[in-house]
Amino acid sequence: MLFRSRRKVWFLVLVLNGIGTLVTNDPSLDRGKLGIIKDASLVVDDQNKIALACEATKLPREFRGMAIDVEGRAIVPGFVDSHTHLVFGGDRAEEFEARMSGKPYSAGGIRTTVAATRGSNNDFLVANARRLANEALHTGTTTLETKSGYGLSIVDETRSLQVANEITSETTFLGAHVVPAESQIDDYVALICGEMLKQCAPHAKWIDVFCDRGAFEVDHARSILKAGANAGLGLRIHANQLQQGGGVQLGVELGVARGRGEQRGEAGEIVPGRRRVLRLVREQLEDFRVRRQAGDRPAVRPKGYPNLAFVGQFC
Repeated sequence: MLFRSRRKVWFLVLVLNGIGTLVTNDPSLDRGKLGIIKDASLVVDDQNKIALACEATKLPREFRGMAIDVEGRAIVPGFVDSHTHLVFGGDRAEEFEARMSGKPYSAGGIRTTVAATRGSNNDFLVANARRLANEALHTGTTTLETKSGYGLSIVDETRSLQVANEITSETTFLGAHVVPAESQIDDYVALICGEMLKQCAPHAKWIDVFCDRGAFEVDHARSILKAGANAGLGLRIHANQLQQGGGVQLGVELGVARGRGEQRGEAGEIVPGRRRVLRLVREQLEDFRVRRQAGDRPAVRPKGYPNLAFVGQFC
């Protein structure tokens, strides 16, 4: 719908009114770090961009007739999930059951999923990834990244990224997830840094590496990330999930955009001579300030996962 005001032309698709609490994340409003507006209105244009966020009393008169009254509900920014694996075949229900019985995670399940993914056609992979992305959207996640990593061959990593691009523009090449059963590590690292990267880079925005026990050591991870940087990809690292190691230091050394931190306390690791802070993402919620009801957390948690919590749907 087209509206004209004194200063500009508005192409509007949505006007919301009666918002009890609007969280803008705009500290310039001088309403705290979250930029909270009480009794607010919100206007969205035809590009799905916020055209106006203001107190309800300041909503231009010409917009009020088309406004939807949300009756005092709160509106907050969507969640951003910076680490997902949506492109895969099969499932790992047996592994999950074992972990819930207290057995430690060893990363062996990755190879199970690799076999299933290689045996799945593109139509299935797209449908499954889209189903999971839609589920995330309906529970409050409006932006997500997703990776390859369950193909581990030139053909399967390339098509995994092509599938990922059907879902999001934030795609990550994770050929360095583990070494496939048919390869030796030095040969596989050479393949990743060579022909696999050449074929996958046009479909990816980022490159990631699993730098941990059972996957890739620091020197191999460094070679892979440097090759990705030379190909124009942004850098990420997934490290220290299974053991204390040098993954965080490597991330700081190379200036990665993001590190996936786990339960090994690496946020406190010191890298001598460096002042850069590596942004970490922890899968476990150490301080989730919502009162838990009985049964919200499993009675038995996997060894090494003291903070595992099943939060369920956010929205």
